[in-house]
Amino acid sequence: MSNALLDEGLPYRVLGNLGFWERLEVKDLLAFLRLAANPCTDSMALDRIIAKPARAIGAKAKESLRKCAAVQDKQLSRLMFGDLHEVWLGPLKTEQALAKLHTYSTSALPPSLEGDKQFKSSQAGLHELRAAVVLMRNAARYLSLEAAVDVAMLGARYAAYCDDEGGRLERIDQLKRLCSTPSAWLAATPTLDHDDSTSSLNDSLNSLHSSSPGASDSSSSPCDPSLPMLRAFLEHAQLLHDDQPESSEEPKGFKGRTKQNPGEQVQLMTLHSSKGMEYEVVFVLGLEEDLLPSSMHQNVQGALDEEKRLAYVGCTRAKQS
Repeated sequence: MSNALLDEGLPYRVLGNLGFWERLEVKDLLAFLRLAANPCTDSMALDRIIAKPARAIGAKAKESLRKCAAVQDKQLSRLMFGDLHEVWLGPLKTEQALAKLHTYSTSALPPSLEGDKQFKSSQAGLHELRAAVVLMRNAARYLSLEAAVDVAMLGARYAAYCDDEGGRLERIDQLKRLCSTPSAWLAATPTLDHDDSTSSLNDSLNSLHSSSPGASDSSSSPCDPSLPMLRAFLEHAQLLHDDQPESSEEPKGFKGRTKQNPGEQVQLMTLHSSKGMEYEVVFVLGLEEDLLPSSMHQNVQGALDEEKRLAYVGCTRAKQS
């Protein structure tokens, strides 16, 4: 059910669990995409992923980088990527782009860092991260957002950092599916000015793909205007992220409401966790043979009675019958 809601771009919350957009691996990959969209100014995204995986950029190296940026009166992200926002490689295939990861000349460190001995042990890691930013931007512009995620996973080696504990890889696949299906999020993005009576999803897609690249410096806008699809996806992700509480704790006065759209958020929960809750309308899913009651409990003494009680709990959560 959560996958279906996610595919449709509908905000939801799983009671007692972190939401999709609050998961570590999803937030990390969004940080990679944010850095690709705005490499000059998104220092928060850079700080989140600079050592994922370890690139010989420890706390000491990061502090030295920050001091170097401060001396030049720059943000750390501008110090590291300020010369890359107008670098385009053209419509390469993903394999070709990844092959260029360590050979692309402009991903060499800027002069202010290249000759600094205190960054000698970190140069390879910094070079790799700069190359990954270039390739993510090119993938997002010429290939697809899904390809940009692949660059983060393989080129930036996030796959080496992220194991499959707790279904992480499944959620990453879900994020890639979202990236590859703009119908799930494009029309809902407020940045795009739609005329409801005449606009269509295809018109929006054509408009985005035909946007003029390189119209302005990415440092002067929240996202690089040459990457409109990436911008639209990140804004949609932010909207859905804002609709999800940051912790699994139940907020006070929780009645299925959000800050932006009171009452307009689907609440998902197990029958067990629904005890004591009450809603205007309730849908109980899975009331079918072998699911509820479960086929696993058919020959277990007392199990059928317990599942009947659970079904009763679920059906009585609604204020209206």
